[in-house]
Amino acid sequence: MLIVSWLAAIVVGGMVCFEMLRTWYRKSLYWTWSERRLRVMLPKVRAGEIPIEELSRAGEPMNALVPMIQDLCRDLRQQQAVIAGLDHELSQKVAHRTGALERTIQSLRHQASSDVLTGLYNRRALETKLPEMMQKCRQQEKDLSLLMMDVDNFKLLNDLRGHVVGDEFLKSLGQLIRSSIRATDAAFRYGGDEFVIVLPNCGPGPAEQIGQRLVETVEQLVKPMKLDRPPGLSMGLNALSRHESHVDATTLLDGADCALYAQKAQRRRPTKPAQPAAA
Repeated sequence: MLIVSWLAAIVVGGMVCFEMLRTWYRKSLYWTWSERRLRVMLPKVRAGEIPIEELSRAGEPMNALVPMIQDLCRDLRQQQAVIAGLDHELSQKVAHRTGALERTIQSLRHQASSDVLTGLYNRRALETKLPEMMQKCRQQEKDLSLLMMDVDNFKLLNDLRGHVVGDEFLKSLGQLIRSSIRATDAAFRYGGDEFVIVLPNCGPGPAEQIGQRLVETVEQLVKPMKLDRPPGLSMGLNALSRHESHVDATTLLDGADCALYAQKAQRRRPTKPAQPAAA
């Protein structure tokens, strides 16, 4: 009987141990499954693909941890929202300041290349733009004309009416030139009362017509001044087609300048008195 009792005890103990091992194993599997499911769900919650509340479906073994994890996820989302807001605000400030800086740079560039009084390009801009415009016309096999203009009797106008009137005349002349040329043309204040107009894709004939219209318009503009020697325009013209293909900007300007002063000299030349008719 003693042996039977011992065997029965061993069998019962073995069964109890087996049941305990089986229970532990099942719980271990359930815990592992629940932990794996939580691992899969967390990246999706973080990416916003599923709501935070879905974490509660991870399984019973995680019930004690899920509320804390959910709180951490909510805190993380709030922090991300704050960071996103700050990032957006910073981006707007950077864009605003960048835009303001670009406008300032553009304004400074315009000021550096423009004549304050007339609003035309200045001589520095001519040194840059003229070679570029010449090169472009050569590549397109187009002609380019250049008008150089000088205000006659401008010093006399300053002496008689004052520099304020002289400046107003130059300002009006700048506006007149801008309104008389095309968008593709460029006008420059070359010196005190000297102006240069560059006319790409324009031959000498049409360029001379443009210059002549300016001369005639200025004649009408100064009539109300009622001066014995009113200011007017003298004009010199040059064109790429009048030179070899290798002509440079300086040569083109010198040719227009020579033509200008030839016209001024012609105007200064006294006319011969008429000879009396023979008896």
